[in-house]
Amino acid sequence: MSASPAKKNLLVIPAAGSGSRLGSEIPKPLVKILGKPMIHYALDSWREADPNCEVAVVINPNFEGLWLKSISVQHYLIQERALGMGDAISKSLPLWSQYENIFIAWADTVWLEANLAKEILEVFKKQASPSFLVPATKNDPAYISLRLNSEGNVMQVLERREGDGPEMNGQCLSDLGVFLFSASLQALYRDYMDDTSWGIGSSTKEKNFLAFMSYLTKHKISVRPYEVKISTPVVGINTPAELKTFEDYLNERI
Repeated sequence: MSASPAKKNLLVIPAAGSGSRLGSEIPKPLVKILGKPMIHYALDSWREADPNCEVAVVINPNFEGLWLKSISVQHYLIQERALGMGDAISKSLPLWSQYENIFIAWADTVWLEANLAKEILEVFKKQASPSFLVPATKNDPAYISLRLNSEGNVMQVLERREGDGPEMNGQCLSDLGVFLFSASLQALYRDYMDDTSWGIGSSTKEKNFLAFMSYLTKHKISVRPYEVKISTPVVGINTPAELKTFEDYLNERI
C-alpha cells in the first residue's frame, strides 16, 4: 500500500482592502511597482522558498474580475465586508485541514526577499509542532509592539491604530506582516474568533489577527518572535511616499 503524499503548506494573503490610503482606484496589492503588481514581490519570494506551497488570496468581491485577470492562485476567497484581518483570515479556515502548515503574509510585504523567506522557513521547520513563528524587528517609532513574557512568548500585542501609542515608547519589537504556524491550530483559531473577550480593537472595533498570538500563549502554545534584519527601506506600503521610497530602492538595485 503506497504512502499518502505529504501535505503541502498554504500561504494566505488577505487582500480585500480598497487601496484608499494609497490613493488608488484598485486594490493596493495590484498597484504596480516598476511594472509588477505589488503582491508579486511577496508571491515570487514564497514560491522560490517553498515551490510546493499553494496560495489563497482573500479579496473584495467588487474586484474579483480584476484579480482573476491579474494573478493565478489555487484559491480565491471572498470577504464580503471589511471586518478586519481576523475575519479575512478566517475565510481560509475550511482549507486548513488539507495542509500541514499555514503561512500568513500581508499583501504589501515587499521587503521579503527569497533568501530571507528560506531562512524563516528553516527556523520554523526546527520548531516542535504545534508552533507559531513571528519574524520581527525593532522599530522606533513603531506601529506594532510585541510584549513578551518571562519565557519569551508573545503575551500582549499593542497597536498604534487601536490607541496604544502612549504605551509604545522607544524601540519596540514589531512583527513584519509574516506569520507561520501549524495547520493543526485550526480549532484554536475558531475558538479565538468566537471569543469576544480577545482581539477586538478598542478603536476600530475589528477582530484583529495579531491578538491570536497572545491567545495561543495563554493556551500554552509557543509563540516566540524570530528577529531578522531586512534590507528594504519600508516594511509595509500604505502611502504614496512609501511607494515612492520602495520604487527608488528597486531602481538603485537595477
